[in-house]
Amino acid sequence: MENDFYELLREAIRKSGKSQAEIFRQTGVQQASISRFVNEGQGLSASNAIKITNFLGGRVHFPDIGPTAPIIRRPGPNAPAEFVEGEELPTVPVYGVTGAGTAAELFSGTPETLIQVLPQYNLPGVVALCVDGDSMEPTIKRGSYVGVVPFTGDISEGGIYLVHMPPFGRVIKRIRMGAGGAIELHSDNEVYKPIPLSYDGYEKVILGKVAWIWQLC
Repeated sequence: MENDFYELLREAIRKSGKSQAEIFRQTGVQQASISRFVNEGQGLSASNAIKITNFLGGRVHFPDIGPTAPIIRRPGPNAPAEFVEGEELPTVPVYGVTGAGTAAELFSGTPETLIQVLPQYNLPGVVALCVDGDSMEPTIKRGSYVGVVPFTGDISEGGIYLVHMPPFGRVIKRIRMGAGGAIELHSDNEVYKPIPLSYDGYEKVILGKVAWIWQLC
């Protein structure tokens, strides 16, 4: 369905009546990338596709199955995925990019865009970050948004957290307890090995907990 989505997104851009300059002004996606995508089917990352989809109203029509929208779900293994659709949905600010493989320090001081969420996912203090990396795949795909809520000081075994790793930056990792009560940062992609985290001062390193995942279906 992902390839079908991109084809339909190209068609939606063509039929929207929006100029590439207007899309750039509203989304920040470079006109060169938009042009290559529309004309050649190239040059558009998943995160930029999400931005344009959101700008176009968050919906692209699939002829065979009807309208579709981005999906949102909690990070648990059996959590149901729900389409982000409805009238006057709340918005969550997106504060840049976070890593999921190599750490990324691109957390900006002001929101770069907004994404719509279902009301039950508009949690107190929640902000969104775009994930750049594949170490949390298949749970969190590259280009997905994660909703992060402030860390309360209590670690949930197996929970996914936003972690600050000086001097590199912020990453999204699953936290597990190792031998002797040690804390380890785990990736869902088995290519990446666990990273030990010092127990001393961990509450200053763990910045928030991932409450939901928002991505293209």
